[in-house]
Amino acid sequence: MPIITTIIKFIINIFSNKLSVFGLLTGQFYILMLVVPIIFMAFDLYGLITGSIKLNSLKPTIKTYPEIFILAGFLLWCFVATILQIIAFGKTSALNFSIFPFAISEGLPLFIYYGICLAAAFLIKDQKICKNLILIVISTSILLCVCSLINPQKYYLGENIYTTTWAGLFLNSNHYGYYLAMCLMLSASLFCIAKNKWLEILTFFATIILTIVMMFNDTFGSLLTTFGCLILMPIILVWFKKRFRWKYLLPLAMFIVFSIAITPIAKHYYSTYYSFFGQCYNLIKELFIIAEAPVSEAAKQAGTNRWDLWLHALLEITSSPLIGNGDIFSADDAIRMMQKTNCDGVAI
Repeated sequence: MPIITTIIKFIINIFSNKLSVFGLLTGQFYILMLVVPIIFMAFDLYGLITGSIKLNSLKPTIKTYPEIFILAGFLLWCFVATILQIIAFGKTSALNFSIFPFAISEGLPLFIYYGICLAAAFLIKDQKICKNLILIVISTSILLCVCSLINPQKYYLGENIYTTTWAGLFLNSNHYGYYLAMCLMLSASLFCIAKNKWLEILTFFATIILTIVMMFNDTFGSLLTTFGCLILMPIILVWFKKRFRWKYLLPLAMFIVFSIAITPIAKHYYSTYYSFFGQCYNLIKELFIIAEAPVSEAAKQAGTNRWDLWLHALLEITSSPLIGNGDIFSADDAIRMMQKTNCDGVAI
């Protein structure tokens, strides 16, 4: 999807200098959401008709795939809650997915699309296809990281509207941070288990560049999650592989080294990053503040004002815990909240 979006933007830039916000969460994204699945389903239908594709029997059970049943139950409850919201409150917010600056209203249409993506991925049994998809993700992440390093202030193929720097082709650095976290753990784990030399070299390079860009990106949630996963990964590998290898610790060592080495140069490279472990120390202090006075003004500012958001979310949940109330922030409220918290969009 990032590659397709990039190609389309490049073509548009050739013929027009008047561009609105163009990223993965804008109108063009919804076009891709419709066009790409239709193209793939057309190929699948052709394969089924000609006999080149055959359906394998699939009998998932709660014991073998509990996550599938949990997520399917959640999606089913979204439908039930939406109907009940219409009956109880006369609200139809969940039925649309309108776009306003830097955020989207995630309604049922988008939830259904997520479900389709999950089901499609779950049904892929061909190991060669899985391997190729993983390599595409890693190769794409390397390309985007290189472009981010070349020009960290804006989208490298033209002007864009950002809420933060180091956002890659995303509208916000937080979005890019989540993407980097997933790609980094994918490359790090593949590096640890790679048997082919070329794959080991590719994933080693990907782990290095993804770690560096993640530091400059400075999305603390992604950094914290990745750090925890890199600590757990060697333990999990030893458990399943029944042996210890020193390279299991190398991604964690890279993370620690780069978290320190990049600190003095970050401010000269348009980054807000100062020290991952310093941020961890601040987090611990903020947790003590929250524990002492959860609703105080000082506590509300914890986590770059995230705690205040969570308190408001808790109030919304307690008002209607089972079905929600169908409310959603207006565009003005969302923009004002994002300016206050430097976050990536809020919808209740």
